[in-house]
Amino acid sequence: FPKHLVIPSILTMAFVDPVIRAVRDREGLIYPVLPLCMAVVIYWFALDILTDWGTLYVLFFALVGGTISVTVERPHIEWLDDDLLMLLIPTVTLFILTWIIPF
Repeated sequence: FPKHLVIPSILTMAFVDPVIRAVRDREGLIYPVLPLCMAVVIYWFALDILTDWGTLYVLFFALVGGTISVTVERPHIEWLDDDLLMLLIPTVTLFILTWIIPF
């Protein structure tokens, strides 16, 4: 996969996954709002730095990547690692979207 898709996935898994574990059981909207905002910001900055895409493309891909990263972390499947899902699913999805959406 291209580095501009892999790097934000790795950073999101490294920084957002521990936050999700820390705030998941708290009352209120801290989960999933805080992890989602963190993931979108990580994707936004990484894509902005690593690509020459326009602002709308970067924002769209940041929203999609961040949302998918936080969403796939939620299910607790014993035989499937959530960290693996946080890396693979957003990267594959964004890779497919780069083929579908013209720049």
